[in-house]
Amino acid sequence: MFCLQGSGAFSSAWLPFSVTTGGTVRVTKVKVNGGADGVWRNGWDAGDLYWNEPVEVPVFEGVPDLAEATSPAVLLQYRYGRGRYVFTTLMPDLFGKGGRELLSKPAIGKADGVLSAILTSLGVRIDGAGAEGPYKENLSLQGDLTYRDWSFSEDGVKWITGQTTVAGEKVRAGAPWSRFLERDHRGTGWYRIAFDFTASMAQRKDLIFIAHFVRGADKVWLNGRQIGAGANRSQARVYYIPPGLLREGANELKIRIDAEEADGGLRGAVGIHSPDPKAGRVWSTPWPEGVKRDYSYPCDMIRFY
Repeated sequence: MFCLQGSGAFSSAWLPFSVTTGGTVRVTKVKVNGGADGVWRNGWDAGDLYWNEPVEVPVFEGVPDLAEATSPAVLLQYRYGRGRYVFTTLMPDLFGKGGRELLSKPAIGKADGVLSAILTSLGVRIDGAGAEGPYKENLSLQGDLTYRDWSFSEDGVKWITGQTTVAGEKVRAGAPWSRFLERDHRGTGWYRIAFDFTASMAQRKDLIFIAHFVRGADKVWLNGRQIGAGANRSQARVYYIPPGLLREGANELKIRIDAEEADGGLRGAVGIHSPDPKAGRVWSTPWPEGVKRDYSYPCDMIRFY
């Protein structure tokens, strides 16, 4: 997960660790700590965090000891399971408004370059109007279930599915259950989804189930076998899938959530993935000949996602 934190208030109540935003510091350079990996210092380093003029930058405080962070903490990474959280307060807006200013303020380009390198490392696709990316993605390694056809039950016996409200809301992950129930519901909720996987995906031995934001305590079954349970109120869930449990063709996922809040449920993305976020991406070359790019300055210009 990558969070671009502006100057507003920040709360880490939804995170598996504690961190806050403090004041600002006026600096001309930032020290980078920690070794390089697939995201941290991958395509960026201390040379990209050095500026000719002092700049006022917001900083994080109370950074966990296990995190990699710059000094001062304008950029940090916290590994979690086989994933990671990446946070930064380093925004191009800190250095100017862009446009023609880019030609006289290379610091804006440096900030864009750092953010673009991190986004690319995390798998953000570079495709827009007429643009192509420097890598291609193997979608067979990604099993996003968030927007598929889910069913929901309050007792595990009577199920509802499809559109449930006049406004068009349907049973789904990625939102509190009160959204598609159109009423408060506290207690137990069951989610169920059937999906197909290819033989190559089902045969992999390194797959994980991920629910990015669960409100409530959960238990998860895949094809009738429990693969995980969690009691934390508002955290992501990552459960390893035993080899051979996924089948070629039809599979069923069932999730029970017990929540005291009316806005419980699967509130974030849900999927079955390879644990290595780069496993499905094959680089051709950093700067493909003849590729149309969606930036106007000779460096990676970040878009907004």
